[in-house]
Amino acid sequence: MKRSLLKLSRQVKIEDNGKGGEAVGPKWLRGDDVKAPLRASRRQEKRTAKLFGGVRTIGSGNKGMKGDVWSRDSVPTQFEVKVTGKKQIAIKRDYLDKLVKEAFDAGQEPVLIFGFEEGRFNVEDWAAIPVSRLKELLDAEKTLIDKS
Repeated sequence: MKRSLLKLSRQVKIEDNGKGGEAVGPKWLRGDDVKAPLRASRRQEKRTAKLFGGVRTIGSGNKGMKGDVWSRDSVPTQFEVKVTGKKQIAIKRDYLDKLVKEAFDAGQEPVLIFGFEEGRFNVEDWAAIPVSRLKELLDAEKTLIDKS
């Protein structure tokens, strides 16, 4: 561990550019890596799969199994994940329609997980489901609470 940190400290140096210095070194450390969004998406897929006891699909659904993550725990669920490093994310109606159709065709619940990632360790994930399904879940929970 110490050896890898030493290597990292050698790779990154600070150059004075008149604005207080700028990190020079590996692209992933500078923040201008073009593959960073792909890596962020993979991290989010792994987080979702671990949280819900699911598995990531091969090719994010382009090889047969649709969706990014499938879970067959208590309720079969198909997750589609989106992540951004920006302050907002766009969710299109066509995208939701496709998710719902593919999930129902596979006999699964559709869930859209979207997240905001500011750096690798500052992550906030949210979930979106159809309102009709949310109402069913809340009614079922209320019924369980009333019975106890």
